Amino acid sequence: MTTPQRPRAILLTGATGSLGGQLCAELLSHTVHMVYCLARNSASNSAQQRLLRHLSELDDAPDPGSRLVVLAGDVEQRGLGVPPRQYDMLAETVDTIIHCAASVNLAGTYQELESPNVAGARNVLALAEHRAARTGHAPRFNYVSTLATFVDAYTTGLTDVDETTPSSPGTAGSWGYARSKAAAEAELRSTAARIGVPVTIMRPGMVAGHSRTGRCATTDLLRPLLQAAVALRAAPAYGEAPAATIDIVARAIRMLCRHDGDTDQVFHLISGQPLLLPDAFAALRRAGYPLENIDPAEWWRRIDRADSNPGLRPVLAMREVYTRIVPIDETRPLPRFGCAATWSALSSRGLSPTRWEPEYFDRLVAQLAGILPAAEGRRSAPVPTEQGRGHQNGRAVQGRRDDRRAVVFDGVINPQSFHECSDGAAQAAQACAAAGYGMLWVEEHKHDPLLTLAAAAAGSPAIGLGTNIMVALAHNPMTVARAANDLHARSGGRFVLGLGTQIGIHLARRYSMPGDHRRARIREFTEALRAIWEAWNEQRPLHFQGRYYTHTLMTPFFAPDPNPYGPPKIILAAVGPRMAELAGEIADGITAHQILSPRYVAEILVPAAEKGLARSGRSRESFTVVYRPFLVTGRDADEYAAVARTVRKTIAFFASTPAYRTALDFHGYGSLADELAEMSMSSDQNRWDRMGESIGDALLEEIAVRADPAGIASALIRRIGGVADRIVLPAPAAAPSGLWHPDVLSTRNPRVR
Repeated sequence: MTTPQRPRAILLTGATGSLGGQLCAELLSHTVHMVYCLARNSASNSAQQRLLRHLSELDDAPDPGSRLVVLAGDVEQRGLGVPPRQYDMLAETVDTIIHCAASVNLAGTYQELESPNVAGARNVLALAEHRAARTGHAPRFNYVSTLATFVDAYTTGLTDVDETTPSSPGTAGSWGYARSKAAAEAELRSTAARIGVPVTIMRPGMVAGHSRTGRCATTDLLRPLLQAAVALRAAPAYGEAPAATIDIVARAIRMLCRHDGDTDQVFHLISGQPLLLPDAFAALRRAGYPLENIDPAEWWRRIDRADSNPGLRPVLAMREVYTRIVPIDETRPLPRFGCAATWSALSSRGLSPTRWEPEYFDRLVAQLAGILPAAEGRRSAPVPTEQGRGHQNGRAVQGRRDDRRAVVFDGVINPQSFHECSDGAAQAAQACAAAGYGMLWVEEHKHDPLLTLAAAAAGSPAIGLGTNIMVALAHNPMTVARAANDLHARSGGRFVLGLGTQIGIHLARRYSMPGDHRRARIREFTEALRAIWEAWNEQRPLHFQGRYYTHTLMTPFFAPDPNPYGPPKIILAAVGPRMAELAGEIADGITAHQILSPRYVAEILVPAAEKGLARSGRSRESFTVVYRPFLVTGRDADEYAAVARTVRKTIAFFASTPAYRTALDFHGYGSLADELAEMSMSSDQNRWDRMGESIGDALLEEIAVRADPAGIASALIRRIGGVADRIVLPAPAAAPSGLWHPDVLSTRNPRVR
């Protein structure tokens, strides 16, 4: 028997559940496969009605289109409760099975859960055996289990559990739910080995609320703990759980179910760092709930004394579970869960683990506003909520301003030679000033952008100067603060410091710098810059102590004079909404990566930045959005075709980088990004040309702005006007044959600001 390398048709069970529904949305939004979903009819709704309603209520609601087929059935019945012809059709059609259906009754006994959880898995595996016998091809069988199968691992002497550790009745203990999932794992392994069906076991831990919105399911394990803390007005001082957010778990399953090969696999779908309960309780305090910090054993004693309180009932009903997360004593600890092999597989596909940051817990608490009682001292700053996509065609679009302030056109250069970062930079500044452009931006690729801008400053006394961007995390805050301060003074206060993080592999392998926690690092980097400049300009002692950077020594011998122009403004580069939200909170502006379409910037990036602005108590008027679009134009057919080829290749290059996959995901081209990533690693000498050819007209139209030269300005205003404050174009001096000259493109600014 052989196993297909790529799924063409997928059977998903459990799609009407919380994780199963999120996974169904993932499959519909980010694959091109047919998705067959098995669901039960209810007394009032058909299986299809139940599933479609469930999908429509998700944060990532998909368009089911014609690829979703809903079958009324029941995994607890032999033959899955479908007619024999449908059963045979599934056997002949489906080459990948994801069994996610289960009864997640955490208070249920093993006897109550044996039928849905053990017999159900047995019946779904029987379909795989039927396919193997009928077609000669074994399907890939993916089983969604749980790390709860190791809840009593300590009794077997296990202190560490990774993907190679088998579960057993002993590791699951007496807890009914854990026992039923361990029994299902054991039966799947033995039966699958006998019939030749490769099995992948996916083990999530605690499945927490959505990373973008914080919205959690009614079965979420964290929710009852938050409710109990509010009811008691007290929170345990420690406690943790292996966890990941529901969207990351679903995306991981979608990626891993494509695993090639005939060997069995096990994956642990958790973040590398546990979810620390004090971080969640801190969000409750920020939201205005007064919580006493007490020892976990005392917390449980207070729960026992107040067992009639309705807010404590869910925790009491599942005490067996929660005493492992909030331990009463140290005699029954959870093991340490390893997931290195899982993230080795996922990182190569562009997925990063959940990061448990304060903003996430703020969003989670905000989603519980209608469930928790009103807080006593809620802070005035609004808590971030989810970002929507808005509407086009005359209706409101998030991120688009109604005032339509004038857009300013700027120029940009990417020096490719020593001449271009010296005399060439001065000439580019002069050309931009003559064209009426507001600023000259410099990229950091082959040459130092600050050195280039120093040369540009000498070339023109009027035009603004900025980095777009400088790789912050390849440097140290003190050295950047000094160079930026000097350039700001030398240019007469015209300098803007644009910073970005760079992707982890470049930081680690090109710059020999840490590539982890990039968002937290650039937050602290920015804060350190401001502290250093304040120490110099206010002539105060320097005292900055952070997790990643510490600056506590500044003697007069090393301190420059106060800058007469004050500190430079800082803008941050962003691809995703979390970095955009950070920019809104701590920076003076944001610069959007070129791979991002105008619609993505308007509907995702800017609304996220506005949440950060709200948190910092600032208005949109105080914030600058910088956007550099892809332009496709030409003065004749040959020039237009040449520019289009270059843009297609550049889009393909960026899209092949997993960190930029979200740009294509937004438009429904996530699978294309995966294909481009694979092509980029091939040995084909012509792969970059072939990759460019993969960028079709529809995607090119989404990402790039296409028009005749004379229509570029109006096309830019139509696509991004009211969203971007500054639009960055190739500097005239850097343009071949004058194509990008503002007189050709009609992009001359009516005024410079």
